[in-house]
Amino acid sequence: MVASGFAALTQLAEVQLINVEPLRCLNPAAAGRLTRATLCLTRETWDMACLLALLSSMTSITDLHLMFLGADAPCARQLPGLIDALSIRAVKFRLAGVIIEQGSSARGVMALAASYGLPGSLRVPRGALADLGFAYDSIRLGTRGGSGSQRPGPLTPPLTPPLTPEGVVERAVGRMAAAACEEGRTLLLRGPGVRPLLAAPDALKGWMGEVSREAAVAPSFRALPSAGAVAVNFRSAEAARAVAQAAQREGEGGGAAPASSRPVQVLQTELALGDAVLQVLQALWDGTEPGGPAPAAPGNREQELRRLSSLLGLLEGLRGMPRRVYL
Repeated sequence: MVASGFAALTQLAEVQLINVEPLRCLNPAAAGRLTRATLCLTRETWDMACLLALLSSMTSITDLHLMFLGADAPCARQLPGLIDALSIRAVKFRLAGVIIEQGSSARGVMALAASYGLPGSLRVPRGALADLGFAYDSIRLGTRGGSGSQRPGPLTPPLTPPLTPEGVVERAVGRMAAAACEEGRTLLLRGPGVRPLLAAPDALKGWMGEVSREAAVAPSFRALPSAGAVAVNFRSAEAARAVAQAAQREGEGGGAAPASSRPVQVLQTELALGDAVLQVLQALWDGTEPGGPAPAAPGNREQELRRLSSLLGLLEGLRGMPRRVYL
């Protein structure tokens, strides 16, 4: 259950909070009723002394899940002291997740995972990866391909060549095309009329400006050279349709010509680029698509960390994508 106010907290046995400030205001009786808590720790609001003082009032707590906003936060480096305090009270600790801020280092995430196991998830806030539009809902790591046994097994070699960040984008565009929908708020622009523009950012911006003026809509767009496409974002499906019609007229060769033969092929889709990228990354991690990290043998921490390092490398590579352009 997610608590949204002080009053609700007084009746809860379990709490999940991104903003943990309300917990400071709990009276001892209310704090003593909590048995499970998921807390997000940030470098701005927490230090270990504050957290230990809070936990001392949670006399019934049996499970504590922590999520770190940035693996480089000072509270992450102070975690061993917390683990020691929890072990004395027989409280189960789990690294629920790491929110990767812009500027967060993969080294910090790897250090946490090496000490405390794979986080439950990697969460990527809006703007952290070239403004892809992620929210706080991201890649679930869980135990898939991880340690189901305490006895280490042999390392499993990769089954296919690893996918590159450019390959991730290409597959994401394929998923977007498969989710074509007249009520979608994203357009994909592809075809022979688009490819030369992808090599000339100023020309692409000028052409998109002409299209948006004709449609009387001011969208944002992102060039995706590796996929030979432009993704255009809108606030409404109506605006997307207006720009789709204008793009076809500006691209020439529209009208009754088959869509596949037009210089500018326009596809309206319900799947945004950020969501499509996350789907691809999740599928790579789960092993349902080729090119992801090799599966880990049960209990083999080394292989788990290699898988995580591979995933973090893809996330780092996606930071280099062309940024969104606003018209």
